[in-house]
Amino acid sequence: MNRNAKYALIAVLILGLGFGGSELLVLLKREPKKEEAAEHKRSVVVQVAKPEMVKLSVPSQGMVQPVTRTRLTSEVAGRVIEVSPKLKAGVEVTEGEVLMVVDPINYQSALAQAKAALADARMALVNEEARAEQSLRDWERLGEGGEPNPLVLRQPQLASAEARVASAAAAVDKAEADLERTRVVAPYDGVIEARMVDVGAFVTMGTPIADLYASGTFEVRLPLSVREARFVAPIGKGKPVMAALRPARAEGAAEWQAEVVRTEGQVDPVTRSIFLVAEISGSQASAEGVRVLPNLFVSAEIEGREFTNVFRVPRRSIYGDNEVLLVNSDGQLELREVNVLWEDPMDVVVDSGLQAGEQICVTTFSDVIEGTPVRVVADSPAAVDAE
Repeated sequence: MNRNAKYALIAVLILGLGFGGSELLVLLKREPKKEEAAEHKRSVVVQVAKPEMVKLSVPSQGMVQPVTRTRLTSEVAGRVIEVSPKLKAGVEVTEGEVLMVVDPINYQSALAQAKAALADARMALVNEEARAEQSLRDWERLGEGGEPNPLVLRQPQLASAEARVASAAAAVDKAEADLERTRVVAPYDGVIEARMVDVGAFVTMGTPIADLYASGTFEVRLPLSVREARFVAPIGKGKPVMAALRPARAEGAAEWQAEVVRTEGQVDPVTRSIFLVAEISGSQASAEGVRVLPNLFVSAEIEGREFTNVFRVPRRSIYGDNEVLLVNSDGQLELREVNVLWEDPMDVVVDSGLQAGEQICVTTFSDVIEGTPVRVVADSPAAVDAE
């Protein structure tokens, strides 16, 4: 056998062995066990819908202002000779306390002159009354008969003398008032905001002296939209409507209770808001030893209306404007349109579209596909973010 024939035989043997081996492997291969791929379900947390009574709290904000604020001005002219040490910004003063004194010498002199003029006028009146009596006696002695005329009775002269007495008395009253006005006093219990004069200054009528505000009562204008105003409890109908005030952006700060006493009765033409006015008075003006101050910017929670048989739903369960995410009886996600009555940063209040006992999904999803099967792992308001 030549060399080529040997190579051909070897090649045939190799091919035969390879083919036979592959057939043997096919025969010996085990049939794989068929298993259904388990369906993947996301785990979710739900909250069971329960109807309840909800008392709303309507948020707003505003600036505290005193109800009474006054700019004290001089009512007389003269040089300031005395200023109270309490006439300083932030110092409390009491009603009737003297804050400033203008040199009274000119007004004391004017009062003395007015009193002298009054004495002269009264003396002239007494003399004129005596002349009138004498004139009447002379008329009767002459026996002219009839009624004496006004000139005989000196009635015009008497009227003139009486008018001069009244004028002189009024001048005395004015001089006394001017002298009293040289002492500028606090018109009520309050706090000094600013002082504009000092000792030695010359003031005239109308010169500003100090700014003062009453420390007893403050008020806050609280803007609300027309829709928000509908949810405030009725004002002026029995029970007072209260508002809790706190310094804006100051967690844990003091809280003051204010009573909403009125609305301003119109819609602001610029902001389209309705303003409520809340008053802080008496002991309410101090909380935890901290007094409310003018120009303090506060946030407010206004007492709202009560609603029954409504549902409080976590805001995270609301998609779009008014759809709530539920887990239905088939264990699938379902979006349901509801009527949102009220909303706050954490929850919304729903008054229709939900039934008691339904499962509200509080787990958040970036994309919601209705009909997605889920597995409920807890009945709790705690949220579990879906991957």
